[in-house]
Amino acid sequence: MHTTYVRSCTTKSLRERWGNQMPEILNSLIAASIIAVVGFLWKIGHELTKLRIVISNLEEDIREIRKDIDSIEEEIDELEK
Repeated sequence: MHTTYVRSCTTKSLRERWGNQMPEILNSLIAASIIAVVGFLWKIGHELTKLRIVISNLEEDIREIRKDIDSIEEEIDELEK
């Protein structure tokens, strides 16, 4: 009977402590989660920006190569005449 009383008191005091601290814990977890999500999105956005720059540079290179090919084809056509 003594053990049951000790367990119920211990359980009750733990519930009271957790009950009082639960909003603080939840607020901390929510704040940390929001910061993590914002950081993750920021990182993804930065990576996408870098990839867009790379793609833009590659597109410009392709345009230049096509111009070079066109000019070479024109020179070949003139030589064949």
